[in-house]
Amino acid sequence: MATASDKHLAYLLEQVHAGRMKSSQQLLEYLKMRFEIMEFPLEKISKSFLEMQKYNASFDITLDIQPLVFHAYKIKRTGDSHDYFSGRLTDYGPLEFPVESPEEGELLLYLFEEKTNYFWVNNSLLHCELMIERGLDPQSLTNKNLFYLEYESSRQMKSAYQKRLEK
Repeated sequence: MATASDKHLAYLLEQVHAGRMKSSQQLLEYLKMRFEIMEFPLEKISKSFLEMQKYNASFDITLDIQPLVFHAYKIKRTGDSHDYFSGRLTDYGPLEFPVESPEEGELLLYLFEEKTNYFWVNNSLLHCELMIERGLDPQSLTNKNLFYLEYESSRQMKSAYQKRLEK
């Protein structure tokens, strides 16, 4: 029997395939247009953190989506990304990321799973921007479902971050 999470995933994938919402891969392309970005080896991410992300990507989903395939990308600290490394623009940020190699220093990472369109980024402002960039389909806007709530919440939080910038 399909769970609510199965239905949520199926609906998301339907919207992505119909071009009404962007996939996690398309969000990666968006990031590449904005920042200097490079692939980051999954082996450098702590095993417990990756296991947690696998759980989050497949939580309560009974559909056959195994094996999960994750990709990680590091956003380099440049003039374009500098503000995303600043604590004043985010509630969580690059210093809190669990890596196996502490010599990496500050990391701003985008992690995604290719089948579920799950993504994670270790900066709350950038997360909001990606949720907005992903888009919202007309049905979600009408029904005010989970996608609508995620989208609206991200718009409100991004607005709060922009107010911090103005100070």
